[in-house]
Amino acid sequence: MTVISSAFKEQHSGKTKHSSIIFGSLVILGAVVLAIIIISIFGPLVALAQQQPNITGFSANATATPTLGIPVIEEKGMVTGQRVVEVHPWPKIETSFVENDTIKGNISASEMGTYTSVMRPDGSLYGQGQGIITTKGGEVVTWTGQGIGHFMQDGKLRFHGSLFYSTNSTTGKLAFLNNMVGIFHYEVDTAGKTIANVWEWK
Repeated sequence: MTVISSAFKEQHSGKTKHSSIIFGSLVILGAVVLAIIIISIFGPLVALAQQQPNITGFSANATATPTLGIPVIEEKGMVTGQRVVEVHPWPKIETSFVENDTIKGNISASEMGTYTSVMRPDGSLYGQGQGIITTKGGEVVTWTGQGIGHFMQDGKLRFHGSLFYSTNSTTGKLAFLNNMVGIFHYEVDTAGKTIANVWEWK
């Protein structure tokens, strides 16, 4: 009986070990198969995500602002008059000015314009204006524009904004200004002297 019992135990132990080996092999095989499935599903998604642009900012090759380059129009002049248009709900002031323009570096022109400035709760100004540019040759260009202004520590008022040009000239020196959109920088100091630059938005 002892011999039979021992033999049975050895046989049972052998089966148990064999079953454990098979079970372990199945677990390993299952893990390998699962890993292959995960890689096949998520691998392409990871690669695709790495190819996408960074949506939280611009990529190295992207640009958020236009290249301004050399101003198309350079202006210097004086404020010729101001008047209060209204005071409620916020002060609104009308300003007129005249300027001497240099266009494309070698075209001389005269300009006059008028704009209104409305003070906003945060101390900034919202401006809207219109004006005329003329040359000695008789060409006429008109513009309308708008911008945001701020008072600087030295007392100057500085505006940045956009201008929209129009002219009937088709062959003259200023024909290129027709339908041009400009980006401008405008300053006026405490003495009423003005200076401005206009770049073409391309």
